[in-house]
Amino acid sequence: MKKVGSLELTVLNTRNPSSEDELQKCESAYRLWKQAWQGTFRELNVERSLFSDDFMDRELGGLFLGNEAVGLLLYNWFEIDRSYHREHSYFENYPTDLIAELLSSGYKKIMVISYMTLKDDWRKPFTDLPISELLISFCVKRFVESDAQILVGYFRNDRKTNEMFYRHGGIPLIKDVKRYNVDVDFASITKANATDSNVSGVAEIANRLWENRNKNSARRAEYEELPRPVYEPLGRLHSVSSMGK
Repeated sequence: MKKVGSLELTVLNTRNPSSEDELQKCESAYRLWKQAWQGTFRELNVERSLFSDDFMDRELGGLFLGNEAVGLLLYNWFEIDRSYHREHSYFENYPTDLIAELLSSGYKKIMVISYMTLKDDWRKPFTDLPISELLISFCVKRFVESDAQILVGYFRNDRKTNEMFYRHGGIPLIKDVKRYNVDVDFASITKANATDSNVSGVAEIANRLWENRNKNSARRAEYEELPRPVYEPLGRLHSVSSMGK
């Protein structure tokens, strides 16, 4: 049984990783994301090309074993009172009146989440805690710290990701809508409703990993920036021997 608490949580900008360590993690996350979602779309009989555009210009909350990605979720922010934000390709799968309803309810800056991705051998049967539940926990914590007014997304019902979102304070907006040939719920969380998961053990690990996010990456980045000692050529060193002079 794999211990999820042994993983490292890193939150990074996918376009501009801030260190060599983050760049390696971003490359690993991209490979996992692309492979996993190509497989998912094939499984759902969906003809869709995946381009790196859907991965770039996002924030990524991911769990890593060293620099190897084992699970991730992508975040983005939009100011929906601006027409060029509302017409972003991300919203192509949203019901036409949903964004208008959010705007009329006074929500202007929203955070959205997409592309939950897990490595097959880190799925629930192989871990002590469900990584998918933790990924939702992290995105809710990121939302609470942000200046967004509401967190919005749509979630597969057959994988029960909708239920995970509801356990964190989510409220359904539209239920049982077909997207990519499966039923999904559109749902939201406000800061007044945001809460920790009630799944045993998840909140404790989520809080610890969140508090320690990016720390290992920061330490490695600091080490990379340290001045390296300059070693003199061997012939110029004084010889020292246990035999004395």
